[in-house]
Amino acid sequence: MPKPADFNNAVETFLTKTGMAPTTFGTKAIGDAMFVQKMRNGRVPRIDTAEKIRDFIRSFKHKR
Repeated sequence: MPKPADFNNAVETFLTKTGMAPTTFGTKAIGDAMFVQKMRNGRVPRIDTAEKIRDFIRSFKHKR
């Protein structure tokens, strides 16, 4: 499992590249609009939650 900082960086990079709002990301990825705020405040997700988020990022199709 990657370090929490690597995971956080992946989420932040995704948000920057897509322009997606943090609340939209959390809702679409795992059904928790406050996920990114909690992550930024130190929350470390469980392994299964992190996998769901990684799967969401990998499968996301950016609309152009």
